[in-house]
Amino acid sequence: MDEQARQQEANFRYGLIASLVSRKLDPGEQMALMREIVSHEYETSSGQRRRISLRTLERYLKAYREGGWEALLPSVRADKLTTREIPEDVLAKAIALKQEQPGRSVRQIIAILELAAFVAPGTLKESTLSKQLRRRGVTRKALLNTGWSHFRRFEATHRNSMWQGDVQHTLYLPHPDKPGKKVMAYLVIFIDDYSRFVVHGQFYFEERVARLEDCLKKAILKNGVPEMIYVDNGAIYSSHHFERICGRLGAELKHTRPGRPMGRGKQEKFFRFVDQSFVPRFKQRPVDRYQKDDHPIRMLPPHELIEVFLLEESRKVDKTGCISLLGTIFEVQTELAGSKIQARFDPHDLSVIQVWKDGQRYEDAKPMKPRDPKTRPKQDEPKAVMQPPKTGLNYVELLVEEQKRQTREAQGAALSRAMKEVNRS
Repeated sequence: MDEQARQQEANFRYGLIASLVSRKLDPGEQMALMREIVSHEYETSSGQRRRISLRTLERYLKAYREGGWEALLPSVRADKLTTREIPEDVLAKAIALKQEQPGRSVRQIIAILELAAFVAPGTLKESTLSKQLRRRGVTRKALLNTGWSHFRRFEATHRNSMWQGDVQHTLYLPHPDKPGKKVMAYLVIFIDDYSRFVVHGQFYFEERVARLEDCLKKAILKNGVPEMIYVDNGAIYSSHHFERICGRLGAELKHTRPGRPMGRGKQEKFFRFVDQSFVPRFKQRPVDRYQKDDHPIRMLPPHELIEVFLLEESRKVDKTGCISLLGTIFEVQTELAGSKIQARFDPHDLSVIQVWKDGQRYEDAKPMKPRDPKTRPKQDEPKAVMQPPKTGLNYVELLVEEQKRQTREAQGAALSRAMKEVNRS
């Protein structure tokens, strides 16, 4: 399972438990809601229909409460073999045999191990050893590349219980950079459902995911984290990155059902009356109603919020230990050459590029600095290539010895039979 599939599965799992973790529930309410959740069939990110057991739902819930959204990620290789399937000494000898001669096939390695009495014949499966070698990067390609590095009204019960998000194509304005041209101004808002208070609204000249995230981040910095974010099915609200942000925030992401936009009347009313952002029957400004509510606000420190909103993209590190992001070349640790890594970064600030692989963080990537081979510093000199290990096991010699042993056994058996014949005569 690759990294993108893992994150999509984590988003799916969080979607199942979001209504359980985004607000406080008493034990009876929680169990009733869990039974309601497992009574339905769900479509996974791969398009398959799937039912979830109560036990599985409990496991997801426990994992999230103990480790957050990251704890919902499947293991790096769900089909990964454990080392217990092959004894450590046998696996080490198999790795050494492969390193000694990268061209050796798995079948030949097993034959050598059997002839040398490291394993009993037929006990070591070719598929098992092959997967273990691939898992550790002990492949012919890797070893030979030695230079690589009907609708009812509803209202939330308290502030920040639900934020509704929407975008309005407001009006055309003169283009700031192109005289005589006009450009659409998009109003992105998040509105608190309980108070109708706009927790943040801002005009942008683009309707893109990055602008949506910028608006949400500012809303959270000012007013805390919502329990639920309610949006339509527009493309900017349906990205895996936005799902991942909501999961890491511990906020339930809910979409209106296609063809049923009636649950989004609050935003529509706001957009119809931009200069009157409060329902008259309440007779108070939205900000006053919002501030008078005593429901606690959950805040996040700015540095944690920055981590939540980092964009994540997968990249294949080339043989020179470099990756490309937004048109810029970055260098990573040389041992990652040829590997697939995940880069986490702020697309508006490329001064810090985090490098992750299989859930482990490596040194941050750095902008590539071209080097003059004539003035290469000593530390850049290529390291001496390590000699492959010497196992002392030769396939041909082992075959010869085995043939001799079989010949001796056959001759001994023949001599024994002859002696018996002589004695009987």
